[in-house]
Amino acid sequence: MMRLVRVLCLLACLLCVCASVSLADQVFYFPEFSMLVSIPDSWDVLTRNMDPDAAVLMKYGQTSENVTSLLTQKNSYLNAYPESMDRAINITMTPIEIQDYSLLDDETLEDSLARLRNSVEERGLACMDLRTEKIGDITYMIMEREETDQRYALQCLTAHNYCLINITLVSYGAPVSDEDRDMMMHLIQTAQYDVESEGQTLQQGTMYSDRYDSCMFSLPAGWSQTRSTDDSQSMDVRFGRDDGSADTIMFGVTDLYEEFELSEDENPRSLVGDDLLPEEDLASMGFDPTTVTTVSYNGIRYYQSEMQFAIGDESYGMYLLLACRNGYLYMFQFAALNETAPDLIRCVMNTVRYR
Repeated sequence: MMRLVRVLCLLACLLCVCASVSLADQVFYFPEFSMLVSIPDSWDVLTRNMDPDAAVLMKYGQTSENVTSLLTQKNSYLNAYPESMDRAINITMTPIEIQDYSLLDDETLEDSLARLRNSVEERGLACMDLRTEKIGDITYMIMEREETDQRYALQCLTAHNYCLINITLVSYGAPVSDEDRDMMMHLIQTAQYDVESEGQTLQQGTMYSDRYDSCMFSLPAGWSQTRSTDDSQSMDVRFGRDDGSADTIMFGVTDLYEEFELSEDENPRSLVGDDLLPEEDLASMGFDPTTVTTVSYNGIRYYQSEMQFAIGDESYGMYLLLACRNGYLYMFQFAALNETAPDLIRCVMNTVRYR
């Protein structure tokens, strides 16, 4: 019980010092074309091979296998919907002979735009806007069109590493709004490509599994375990960079059945999920829910809190992520330079798998 008390005390300390933040995006990784993409947290997201226990599957009356099959049939990797169900985001990928739009000269790119416009108009659709947009090393063809009087689309299309990646927002019953245009621009501006080869913090290294064999994740290349903790600590293990920098990752898991002497016959573990600590319970424990960010990785919800500190002239962020799955309370803590922390967190959390 003392271990759980320390866990909750650590959580309370971090939550109390956090500034108020808005809900974060959900981040999804597609290894088939090495891409990370962010979807607004308020949207429901279905992907291939998603967690079978994800709450969104129950909401839509689907299974992970059914969703994977349906998406695969349409070359889709993600479908997302807001609560109103009046819009949808779809991401598809198909192989293509063109290596990369960014390698095309201006004349070839203009010819490609003209062919795209012609193909759309030949189908009887109205092309309302068509242009190119270069974001970093990625060139997009962006088209807004009216498909019927009740269906409108905003399409962001790119070819990269011989993959044709199509990110499309469909609006039902009303033209695409300025808010939706801003959201789609944010999506393509924050998308990351070539994730598997973007540097040390994005390369996978050693795999770690907890003492209950209930959770496993991959460390970035160049990281290794520096020490284990004893039962007096709230964390089980600490990892550090091999180069000796101050960046750290800590991980801990608490079996709530052991702490509270619960019976699995009377209380099946499958019923003790991430709804154990809903936001209203955080409020009842004395925490301000507005100081907590809700983030999702691979369909799993985490509470995240953040605090800032300095080492010499360097500014660091400390991030605590908390989730409850099958009767286990999981804690991930990251401390890293502010400019590298987001990539480090995504790199690790996108590899987390629960049993």
